[in-house]
Amino acid sequence: MIFKHTTLPPTSHPSQVCLKVRSLAITAPFYRDIVGWRTVKKTESSVFMSASGIGPVQLVLLEDANAIDKPEHAVGLYHTAFRFPSRRDLADAIKRVAIKKYPFEGASDHIFSEAVYFSDPEGNGVEIYADRPIEQWPTRDGKVQLINSKALNIENLLSNATPGIPPATAPEGADIGHIHLHVGDIDIAEKFYHNFLGMKIMYAMTGARFLSAGEYHHHIATNVWSEAEPFPKQSRGLVSYRIQIGDLTHLKILKDNAEKFGYENNTALAEDGTEVFRVKDPNGHWLELTT
Repeated sequence: MIFKHTTLPPTSHPSQVCLKVRSLAITAPFYRDIVGWRTVKKTESSVFMSASGIGPVQLVLLEDANAIDKPEHAVGLYHTAFRFPSRRDLADAIKRVAIKKYPFEGASDHIFSEAVYFSDPEGNGVEIYADRPIEQWPTRDGKVQLINSKALNIENLLSNATPGIPPATAPEGADIGHIHLHVGDIDIAEKFYHNFLGMKIMYAMTGARFLSAGEYHHHIATNVWSEAEPFPKQSRGLVSYRIQIGDLTHLKILKDNAEKFGYENNTALAEDGTEVFRVKDPNGHWLELTT
């Protein structure tokens, strides 16, 4: 196989996640009231959201009342990580979740970031986090080190929150920082995200890879921490996810390489009306690429 090797431009980043849900009436308010995202537009069977309330759309919820439960050990979404611009913004978000009495599932100090975890009403994993200043990130040989996490000092973090009632919405600069996936085979996933897509492997450990464009700690993470059952097409959960590519030239190279790697691909209009180049990932989900 002859293909043009390329490295993903450093300005590339995750920009959207699309989820199939059984009930918009239950799930959309979670992302509005708990995560703080605002509605850009909605139809009878879909809701389009972003931190700013205007485009570009960062989260798409598609309703399918007949969707089945995702099998417990199926591949697919582990969590969507919503990134907040500052420590105060994260503290405000945590305070907002606490006031709503929504259950937390975990909290970690990753050294390069501080994060809390929970699940949406449909069982999709959610992380909200804020990065520490890049000069505080642990590095070795020019790469960020994902060292052992420690317990998050919630009290210290909340001391940075806005006094009184926290803002009802996330700040406009919030976005999707990274996407973490359960996969069936870590080497096949590495071939897709590293060899084909051109992401750098920032950290490799048994059963997991953390990859990024540029020098970010990770934009995509993959793990085999769950059994590798296939993801049923009729299941609620991840439908597609999007990466905004830094330049058109790289996208053209990826279009050519997708054929050479043998990945199913096409150009289509996404749910939000954006024209995207789609490549089927090893889990069977669509990775959408735009410039």
